[in-house]
This record gives sequence, C-alpha cells and structure tokens, in this order.
Amino acid sequence: MNLLPILPLDGGHIAETLLVSRKGAQGGVLAHQVSFVLATVLAAVMVATHSLYLAFFYGSLAYTSFQFFQHSGPRWRRYN
Repeated sequence: MNLLPILPLDGGHIAETLLVSRKGAQGGVLAHQVSFVLATVLAAVMVATHSLYLAFFYGSLAYTSFQFFQHSGPRWRRYN
C-alpha cells in the first residue's frame, strides 16, 4: 500500500521524482493530480465496501493533494 502513487506515501514520492525528471515542474503538478484522483477513487471504493477507516485514510490523502492546488494558486496553472 505504501508504494501506491499517492503523495505523501513513498510511491507518490517515487512517481513525483520520475515525473519531474521527465517533465520538469509540470511533472510535479501531474504527480499531485494523479495522487488526488487515485486517492479519491480509493476512498470511494472503501466507502462502498464499508471499510471506513481506509476510506478516511484515502480521503485525507486526497484532501492533502487538493490543498496543494488551493495553496499554490496561479503558480501551478501556468504549467497546463
């Protein structure tokens, strides 16, 4: 589970490093986007399977990635 490409898990840091090395700053934005989408999907799946602890866990990771977009403002948008 720790190797899933969700930030701040280890897999998320690996994915971010690989994407930044290939795409520059846009890779960091892409890593956070992948992290947000995957964590949101996993949280929804965990709610559907009644694993509320894991749903909260993945939901909080999705929220952390979402905060990146909220606090970085126009800075990340220029890479799109």
